[in-house]
Amino acid sequence: MLIDPAQKLARINARELAQFQSGQSMAPSSPTPSRWRASVGQQWHENLRSHAEKEPGEATFEKTLKTSTFANGWQIDLTGKVDQYIENKGYLTIREIKTISRNLPMAEEDLRELYPAYFAQIEIYLAMAIDLNLGTTETIAGELTFVSIAESLIQIVQISPENLSLYYRQVQRFQQYLEIRRNNFNRLRELNVNPPFPSWREGQEETLQKLRVETEISSESVVLLEAPTGFGKTGVALQYALEQLQTGQFEKLYILTGKSTGQNQILKQLQIMQDGNSPRFLQMRNRQEHAIQSPAHTCNGSECRKDLDEKWNKSGIEPLELFNSGTLTLEKVKKLGAQTGVCPYEITRATIPYADVLIGDYNYVFSPRNNSLLLGQDGLSLNRIFLLIDEAHNLPDRARDNLSSEITSQQAQFLVQGLRFAGASKQILTLAECWADYLQTLDPSPALPLNEVYQMEDQLSELLDQLLHTHLNWEEFPESSHEALGELMYLRKLITEMENPNLFWSPGRGVFRLDCLDPSKEISRGLEGFGRCLMISATISPVQQFSANCGFPSTRALPFVQASAPWRREAYRLAIDTRVDTSYKTRGRFYHSTAQTIHQFALTSPNPIVVYFPSYQYAEAILPIVRNLYPTLPVTIQSRNLSLQEQNEFLMKALSDFRILFLILGGSYAEGIDQLGKHIHRAIVVGPSLPVSNHVQRIRMERLQENDPEAAYHQICRQPALIRIRQAIGRMVRAPGQNADILFHCCRFLQPHYRSLFEEQTPALIQTDEEMVAWCRSK
Repeated sequence: MLIDPAQKLARINARELAQFQSGQSMAPSSPTPSRWRASVGQQWHENLRSHAEKEPGEATFEKTLKTSTFANGWQIDLTGKVDQYIENKGYLTIREIKTISRNLPMAEEDLRELYPAYFAQIEIYLAMAIDLNLGTTETIAGELTFVSIAESLIQIVQISPENLSLYYRQVQRFQQYLEIRRNNFNRLRELNVNPPFPSWREGQEETLQKLRVETEISSESVVLLEAPTGFGKTGVALQYALEQLQTGQFEKLYILTGKSTGQNQILKQLQIMQDGNSPRFLQMRNRQEHAIQSPAHTCNGSECRKDLDEKWNKSGIEPLELFNSGTLTLEKVKKLGAQTGVCPYEITRATIPYADVLIGDYNYVFSPRNNSLLLGQDGLSLNRIFLLIDEAHNLPDRARDNLSSEITSQQAQFLVQGLRFAGASKQILTLAECWADYLQTLDPSPALPLNEVYQMEDQLSELLDQLLHTHLNWEEFPESSHEALGELMYLRKLITEMENPNLFWSPGRGVFRLDCLDPSKEISRGLEGFGRCLMISATISPVQQFSANCGFPSTRALPFVQASAPWRREAYRLAIDTRVDTSYKTRGRFYHSTAQTIHQFALTSPNPIVVYFPSYQYAEAILPIVRNLYPTLPVTIQSRNLSLQEQNEFLMKALSDFRILFLILGGSYAEGIDQLGKHIHRAIVVGPSLPVSNHVQRIRMERLQENDPEAAYHQICRQPALIRIRQAIGRMVRAPGQNADILFHCCRFLQPHYRSLFEEQTPALIQTDEEMVAWCRSK
């Protein structure tokens, strides 16, 4: 399906038109990964083709029909392939074959209720044949042939061209949706938005103008913007992106972040810029966050789409009306779900086509598991989408994680158990048991031999090919078995379809792991096709390295706009604490010194302080020491695995109830929380945040060490650590007038590798306890 509101041109096929629901959730597809039905359906098509060839007249199969109509200024091109097209003595029979899992025979009204799209599809073919003057209502007839794959029974329903009510209903739905798209297009052309700021600060308007100019002079679709944290780059980027929507070149703005907390500032900025509840924006949240338990509906992961069309039709929900206040909150969606019985996640899915701006995680574009939701929007081509990637420095790491997979022997056993419940054949059970046995006997290994990987791949492919082409009772398949099967299918996809360099290894007995070593090709592929992509961050530099990490060759110079905020230069007071060494092997000797420094820093601060650690392990080692030595000093550590709402609630409570906050560098709180500049004016960075060397990092470095081992270490370990530190301390000052004291707590910060942290200001050096006390007390 293709819809171009600018040209008022639409292309759609008969199946799409038959299923069209005006942007609402479509009828659920098969909830199983089985391809057995498709293969059985193909067999029945071949069998019935043989019968048709013996009938009187001339039979044509997969007959293509094409029509063009004009309505309300739109040109609508409709295509379709008729299963059987039979001409006999001036009469025409159009026959469509559909395989179903239910038993036959069945009353026609029941078939119509269960399979309305099938009846609509053959009515569409009849209407197309009449429109093409292939016959009249007296000489054309339709036959809808149902085949019960469980019983091999056939039931034929005669369809008269004199009553094409379903066809007219679907055409009306589609035409109404086209008008909505056209109205949205016109509305965006005249879009009014409020300024992103009460007044423009130094450098902001100049940066916006640079973005406008780059758009005009460069043929590149990808633009890079680097601006310091606190510069207001989110507001500048949104102003630029919304202006691009106004040109008519784009219909949607997708905004992606690597951390859920990073969406807070985007949502706040959009609310500021809204004028008259426009643009309409929607924050994408995952299925778990939508889950409810109510008398009308309980989300259980397996029946959320059951009877969805019926529930939706009874609900009275109109997706467009849900944006009357400009956006649709998760709380409102969950309340609607509890009232109507429609799964809240399905309500959100249905509203996606009506939103101008969609905000979500990187996964919605860069994860093969999750990207179909946004990339598969009906009638919306990628070149009509403006993609804004926030905190783009996080993208390579997140993409690498998304392109990795781990399979355990326990998961293999779940699959075997599920296959037994589902009545799998002895052959499939044997293959599944062999797969489980292989994993069970897999010993830890830093790298599996290629011949073993090839054998594993063959074994996995044979299991999945047999499994997905076999009839199973999927209703008896446990959820844990579904998850195990899904992970196996994803693993095969990573092996056979992705072009990434991978490490195949076993971190523990019974565990097989695929780690993506370089996701740059997949990132580049993910960006292809978008009309424009703006990647923003405070830490894009060095640009050449960032571009390489995203799959752009060195010969391709991407437009790069670099902003500055002179007012930030005097906002920081920096010091390096040379008294301690926080390297992994020696940090234990300085635990008490670290605790005492935290205590001294907190005592001399009127506000809470933040202590940034490189890992939970390090923070959890210091936490009990601080509590034991200073029991009257309230201290807390960031909680794990919280939802976005829970993270925000935790931070606000921590800022009001505690004097010391332990945060982890690189985590959601350190990079995605923008409230710190208002409440926190002092922070300690405990060590350079270098990762503890692990097997995957060593392999990644080995791939780069051919030319320069030191450069490889800097790229894989030190550069990401520097980015994490700059991102964390950048959150401390977000506007003129704010200031922050930052203590770099480790002698290693004196090394030349970390000079980039102090390019704009020379830090004080602390070598004694007395100097520490004096610096803490000074202003």
